[in-house]
Amino acid sequence: MKPFLMRLLIPAIALFVVMGVMCGPMGDSNNGAPQPDPQGEDDPSPNGDNEGDSPDESSPPGAVQKLGELLLGGAPGNIALDLTHTLGYVAAGNRIRRFNPATRSWAPLTAPGGVFYGLDHDDDFLGQINTATGQITRIISYPESFPITPSSNAGFVVGMDYNPVSGKLYIMDIFALGRLATLFEFDPNTGERTQIGATGLEGTDGPLSMVFSLARDPATGLLYTVDVTDILWSIDPNTGTASLIGPLSPNPTEFSNVQGLTFSQVDGHLYGLNHTAPSQIVSINTSTGAAALVCELPLGRGGGSLASMPDGTLWGVNLIGVHDSVMFTDYLYRIDCSTNPATLLEFPTLELGVQFGPQTLFQGINSLCFAPNAAPDQTVPTFQSIDALAIDPVHGLMAAAGDGVYGFDPDFEYFPSGIGVAGLADFKRIVLNQGGDRAYVRDGLSGKVYEFEPGQTGVTNQIQYRPASGFYSIPRQPDSGIDAQTGALFLAGDFELYQVDLASGNSVLIDDGANDNPEGVIVDSARRRLHVNMQFGGPANCGAIRTYNLDTLQVINNLCGDGPQLFNMAFDPVRNRIAVICRVSTQFDMVVRIFDMDTYVEEPFSPISLPRAADNTNASSAFLEFDTVRNQLIVARPDTPARLEFYGLPD
Repeated sequence: MKPFLMRLLIPAIALFVVMGVMCGPMGDSNNGAPQPDPQGEDDPSPNGDNEGDSPDESSPPGAVQKLGELLLGGAPGNIALDLTHTLGYVAAGNRIRRFNPATRSWAPLTAPGGVFYGLDHDDDFLGQINTATGQITRIISYPESFPITPSSNAGFVVGMDYNPVSGKLYIMDIFALGRLATLFEFDPNTGERTQIGATGLEGTDGPLSMVFSLARDPATGLLYTVDVTDILWSIDPNTGTASLIGPLSPNPTEFSNVQGLTFSQVDGHLYGLNHTAPSQIVSINTSTGAAALVCELPLGRGGGSLASMPDGTLWGVNLIGVHDSVMFTDYLYRIDCSTNPATLLEFPTLELGVQFGPQTLFQGINSLCFAPNAAPDQTVPTFQSIDALAIDPVHGLMAAAGDGVYGFDPDFEYFPSGIGVAGLADFKRIVLNQGGDRAYVRDGLSGKVYEFEPGQTGVTNQIQYRPASGFYSIPRQPDSGIDAQTGALFLAGDFELYQVDLASGNSVLIDDGANDNPEGVIVDSARRRLHVNMQFGGPANCGAIRTYNLDTLQVINNLCGDGPQLFNMAFDPVRNRIAVICRVSTQFDMVVRIFDMDTYVEEPFSPISLPRAADNTNASSAFLEFDTVRNQLIVARPDTPARLEFYGLPD
């Protein structure tokens, strides 16, 4: 019997006996185990506060040195290291921050040539677009972190432009707030949206057909829009209040469908895209509203968006359509009005097939603007927090959030890969096989393991490794690992340990007695060892790290403490060390204990103290990773303030 309350309830007697030390010094203990096998082998500062903190000079030789810390701005969801490229990744909410473990500083995304932001009003996704390739490199959900009542009023953006003063976007939304044309400010870094004010605009055909565009005058800071009756309005960026300027033309059929506005950063003129047949680029007098034809676009090209770059070039997004029996998809294009019709430089499609169903994103971009800087962090296109990160040595980084796994290429740019089916599961860990051509995630409730190919979309195989259950106790991390020699997958979860043959799909429950309760697992293929984090299993039911022979599954050793609670672990395969978070007081003060797994003895420089914060938040759910190149331990702490800590370890 393996009751799920074991993790939460500490026996009353044990609690009071060990009031002072709940996880004392741990050592070699074979009590009750078979003899050893003779065959053995939001960040408060966007620039990154506390970057490159100097080492703790007070530490004596041979002691652990705290080398620095980085503030996260939110509780960490996981951490992963790409030591080949000297990069680390930490998840906080639905954001992924990249850092350099050598310099202990942030390694933000950069775009020397600037980026475009395109917003798809159909899917409510904001895409960051590479100006050189015309490809989506980052996706963020819109709106994020904004209470919508009713929930169906998710937003309908009809125009946006960049504000260089705040580094945020002005957004014109005609649906989000009681179906009134409302001006917002939107932070593309975090997804936060702030209401500025209602414009007072309402078209004759109802509030959903009032305005189609937004542009900021770089000289004055005023905003401009065109309504459904082809009248130009100015908008106060501080209040959102609109003021009438005048019609685009006295002829109601001329310039009757202007849906994109932008100011040239060279000549300062306001330009609009008149989406007719053929579409037209027009210049607009901001004093009178009068428009004049500049050039026409080739037939079949148009759309509802227009943007300009610092060099004065005009850009748009062509919307899906048919021309000469050829289907055109959404793509970015540059407009050269020195010829008439204009000459266009067209890029590949912007459309993205997503992995959580047949939906295709970015088929309806109706708002486009240029920004000189990229967002510093990556995001997953979901409102759920990230639960797992994994390094794919070929394709880049993978992140599990909600019911999907998302892929990022080596340049940390989004690409549609991974898996997901609506309502599938929350995946807490992603494991790759030795060759890196297969990845695995586990859904504890359904009892299934899902296989997929990194860099591709969709599930390639499913394995029912255990019966489905209505309850599943989430394990510690790492909770799974693959034996590189045999290809066997080991899974800890719900206080059970399974060995899964990935080739045949057969699974075996490894059970070492009542109430041992496996909670985490580390696979050391090179030394043929399996290390299991046991909730109990040692003398007096203490928490233990139990080591098995990976080939025979015979127990070799138990490392046991005086208290029952061990939390997340990490493994250094170079020095054969295990680090584990351990509770040392009834108030949840924590330490990290580090063990030499050749001798099963705690290192002389261990432990590392992780005291609870002043607000009593603690590091029990912190994540650990060894930087084996620089021999440092990285701790992702959720307690206040959430942060990364870097510790230099003695050799």
